[in-house]
Amino acid sequence: MSSLPGIIGLILFVYVRPQEFFVALKEVNFLYIFIAISIAGIAYGISQRRLVLAATPHLKWVLLFGLWAIFTIAIRKPSILSTRAVGIAVDLVLYLVIAHGIQDITTFKRVLAVVFASGLFVAYVGADQGLSPFQCVVYNPAERNSNGFADGRECKMVEDDGTPHDGQVDCIAEGQPGMPYQCERAGLFGTTSVGGGRVRYLGVLLDPNELALATALCVPFTFAFLEMRRSFLRLALLVLTLIVVAVEIVFTQSRGGQVVFGAVLGAYFIKKYGWKRGLIVGAALAVPMLMVGGRHDESADESTLERLGCSAAGIKMMLSYPFTGVGLGEFTEYHNLTAHNAYVLACGELGLPGMFLFGALMYLAIKVPYSILRYPMPDAYETAQIKALAMGLLAALVGAAIGIFFLSWCYHFVLWIHLGLVGALYACTRRLFPSFDCRLSRKEMVGIFFGYIGLLIVWTGYIKHKGAWG
Repeated sequence: MSSLPGIIGLILFVYVRPQEFFVALKEVNFLYIFIAISIAGIAYGISQRRLVLAATPHLKWVLLFGLWAIFTIAIRKPSILSTRAVGIAVDLVLYLVIAHGIQDITTFKRVLAVVFASGLFVAYVGADQGLSPFQCVVYNPAERNSNGFADGRECKMVEDDGTPHDGQVDCIAEGQPGMPYQCERAGLFGTTSVGGGRVRYLGVLLDPNELALATALCVPFTFAFLEMRRSFLRLALLVLTLIVVAVEIVFTQSRGGQVVFGAVLGAYFIKKYGWKRGLIVGAALAVPMLMVGGRHDESADESTLERLGCSAAGIKMMLSYPFTGVGLGEFTEYHNLTAHNAYVLACGELGLPGMFLFGALMYLAIKVPYSILRYPMPDAYETAQIKALAMGLLAALVGAAIGIFFLSWCYHFVLWIHLGLVGALYACTRRLFPSFDCRLSRKEMVGIFFGYIGLLIVWTGYIKHKGAWG
């Protein structure tokens, strides 16, 4: 018995969401089933001495972050403690089973392949959706954040001569009375776009920006696969991945997702050609996407100011409650929208201690694969494998660190899966090279705290400069 089936199930549950489009699966709580399978597999691996109980560098910080998050809501609003505790507990379990249930390179590569394949799958669904015609989409007025479904009637947003057309009016005029309609693109598995054509997926990737970030993070892994073994098929997979993900991200119209796509590519070109050339190549690849798929109208400017206002609200929450913040998950109780910035969300909801702990998690997530790349290893097959995997994770985590500046991803499952992958790669490296280690020094802890404060000060100045402080 192995933890691998349970871990794969958890990844598919988060990314692909088969229970969303197969009716027979909707009543099954796959999350708890896969968690139970993973834990049972880990316990069996330990009993058979296939796995060794050993703490990863993240473990202490992950547990402290989770406990502190629960503490904040227990202090601020104890009546909903159990509900909020379940959410953060799932994040912790995702990290624990991935980081501690994988301790050999072969298993790690299989799990990474599942993450990559899941990301490519949802990217393909998004790209297909973006190339599909507009249809009338009806929403359930009783369901909050309803995904909606296409009723089969085509509509159009642009006239044949190129002038704008309000397809929503046509959908309402010929639809069922009293039902809310939009004119959106309809894709595979009942997916529909939002906001006049911005593609999205299902579940935790229902938002176009979150879909763009999650799929951009899978791109570095196809580079890693090619580095581990060069072949025509793997090169073709790399080219296919770049095309599918780029097309999908353009259709999401997510400026943050396009920046992350350029960043993860830039990380590889920096490694190959150095800082200057790498940045130039990364920017050269991202700028055309921004030109084609970015939003440049008045709504984009309004969205930017709105997001800056959300950041301002989060910083003010920290200033009002510097120790506990407003409490885990309570941001929208103090502001009409979420923070749209994970770093601001952490300080606003969890106060200065939570801010520091989240900063430590993100810093370590980048430091571990970077340290593996710099660690002296003998020339061997395993060394080449580990270095390639470390570079892939480093590029993905650098992209994540940039991307979550535009999204409220403190507790997002996709981010915690990647944190778990970092822990797993550390465990695999330690198994082959027991002398390898990677911890936070006191100097780094001080740097994280004051660097975080400095970031918030600079960001506050920018918000005020743009007139969004309020």
